[in-house]
Amino acid sequence: PRFFPTLNRDHWVLRSPVASCRAAAGGMIVQPAPITAIADLRHCHTFMDECFLLHQEALIAARPRLALRLLVLFWRALRLHIEQEEQVLLPAVGAAAERLRWPPRLYHGEHRKLESLLRAIGRELWARRGGMSRREVIELIEREKTFKHVTEHHNLREEQDLFPLADDTLDAAARRTLTTRLQAQWQALCDELSPRIERLRGQLP
Repeated sequence: PRFFPTLNRDHWVLRSPVASCRAAAGGMIVQPAPITAIADLRHCHTFMDECFLLHQEALIAARPRLALRLLVLFWRALRLHIEQEEQVLLPAVGAAAERLRWPPRLYHGEHRKLESLLRAIGRELWARRGGMSRREVIELIEREKTFKHVTEHHNLREEQDLFPLADDTLDAAARRTLTTRLQAQWQALCDELSPRIERLRGQLP
């Protein structure tokens, strides 16, 4: 099958990334924190890291179907993050993008790379959703290292380059309008899906 499919919004779970996230006994805790500066989008990175770790916990627990559902959850968050960057943030920076250490085409290229890697992971997990041996789990987690490596470098570029430039470039009114829009988009997704991530996380042993 094609990964990732068009999603029925009733199927998946999300909890608010408009926040700083911290791991705690019993699962992921999310503390609400409004996006008042572009740099606050780093909290979404923290949230997505936690989502991916939950997916890998499900793999280690020999729950491939649960791992797949958590991976699709992660995909939803990643897609919103990519869309906000490509459709809102980079256009808002405009001509100031010439001051970026890394050009916009690199950000776009890394997004396509992340999407391609995640689809490959999804296809493999779908094929093995009926059950995985311990060796197969190890092999898949090893292959996911490439995805995590690209993600880490991409997030650092955003946090050290794109986000600070956007904060410096936009005037107060424009920054307030933009951050309000970004937060509203995240919050809408969170409000739609937040009750279900707890049920998914509750299925982990």
